[in-house]
Amino acid sequence: MRANFSHLRRRLTGASGGGKAWLSPALVVIPVVSALLAIVAVAGVAIGSTGVAWETVVRVLAAKILPTGWIELGSVSEADQTIVWLIRAPRIIVAGLVAPRWRLQEPSCRAYFGIRWPNPASSE
Repeated sequence: MRANFSHLRRRLTGASGGGKAWLSPALVVIPVVSALLAIVAVAGVAIGSTGVAWETVVRVLAAKILPTGWIELGSVSEADQTIVWLIRAPRIIVAGLVAPRWRLQEPSCRAYFGIRWPNPASSE
């Protein structure tokens, strides 16, 4: 005997017509984007001329952000702590603050300086 879950599918997607859906797109998109942002931030801190393992990056960031005593830094060297917390973490924070603002200002800068994008359709 095969189970019929069509009533649950209609309720989860809001296809039943009555009432709101249980599973809205925001409940899926926001956690997924937040997880991707955290992964990219850790990768951005870990990548550099001196290799730092991602486990070390997570441990140092957690030890500095969480209250004292929650995370032990016994096996992490002082050099790795300095690289992660004083050099690479500020780089990622500044990049996260500057990039969206640059993207918002870019069209106005192109308009002010008269920069035009080439139109491939008109070149034929």
